[in-house]
Amino acid sequence: MIQDEFRATIEQRRAWESEIRILKEQLSILNEEGYIIFEYTVPRIGSRIDVTLIINGIVFVLEFKINASKYFPDDDEQAVDYALDLKYFHEES
Repeated sequence: MIQDEFRATIEQRRAWESEIRILKEQLSILNEEGYIIFEYTVPRIGSRIDVTLIINGIVFVLEFKINASKYFPDDDEQAVDYALDLKYFHEES
C-alpha cells in the first residue's frame, strides 16, 4: 500500500508502481542490504527525490522519467542537484 500525504494523481501512483517494479527487477541481482526511500523531501529546497537508495553506506539519487522516450540534460542536472543538496545541506548524508 502506498501512503501519500500529497494526494497523488492516478498517473503518479502508476509511476510509483512502475518504479517499484523496476527497482525490484534491477536490485534483485544485488546481494546487499540497504534502504529504499521514495519521494524523499530535500530539506533545503523542499522538492522531492523520486528514489533515494542507500547501499553499503553509499547514497544513490534516482530520478525516474516513466514513459519518457528520451532523456534531456535537464533530467541529469536535476538528479545531480538533488545529490549536491544532500551532500552539502543534509548532515546525515
